[in-house]
Amino acid sequence: MPDADIPVIYLTDPDRTAVVSQIGAACTSHGFFLVLIPILSHLHGALFSTQMALLCFRSQCVVSDRQVLNHRLQVAHDFFRLSLEEKAKLYSDDPAKKMRLSTSFNMRKETVHNWRDYLRLHCYPLEQFVPEWPAYPPPFSLL
Repeated sequence: MPDADIPVIYLTDPDRTAVVSQIGAACTSHGFFLVLIPILSHLHGALFSTQMALLCFRSQCVVSDRQVLNHRLQVAHDFFRLSLEEKAKLYSDDPAKKMRLSTSFNMRKETVHNWRDYLRLHCYPLEQFVPEWPAYPPPFSLL
């Protein structure tokens, strides 16, 4: 499947019913989707507009209502706002690790600089991987 076929969900769409419908359609047709959340970040005193991306797979795509969706987004937001010291405990460049925090920013290798931090989590089977998930923020493991 070409990259262009990945369903992309924009959470800035004011029509929340349409967003939930798009998520359901993506789960049914593809089994996964990409969520783009525009955020403003402060780095060394400068303001940057970035995007937090969540790649969600079928086992995690069941969204029963807006409250559930908002809770999951809040937990993701809280995770990426943890202190650098907390996040450093999870950071790894080892692609073989099943759970790791990493970044795609590599000036030596990339010709287009798309700086993004991401948390890689394996989630199936749940009983095998959930114990490795981060403990903070506390509701993270309850997702």
